[in-house]
Amino acid sequence: MGGGGTPYRGHCLTQEQYAEAKKAEADYSASVEAERIAKFAAEDARDAKKDAEKEAKAAKKQAEKDAKAAKKSKQVAAKTGSAS
Repeated sequence: MGGGGTPYRGHCLTQEQYAEAKKAEADYSASVEAERIAKFAAEDARDAKKDAEKEAKAAKKQAEKDAKAAKKSKQVAAKTGSAS
């Protein structure tokens, strides 16, 4: 004949041991979840850094373009001012 038994995993543990095992399992699950969240946060930070670098590069390019246009405009104004 087959042996019976209780269906839960800790049937041979005392109630205190079972509670400790459950707490350890919950702690492990929480640490795995915290690690997962930290990984996503690190990815988000990398993405934000890339975006900021891209925006800074675009702003620098625009500033150089504006400076060039201002210089050209100043040269045109100087030429038309001296011709009068």
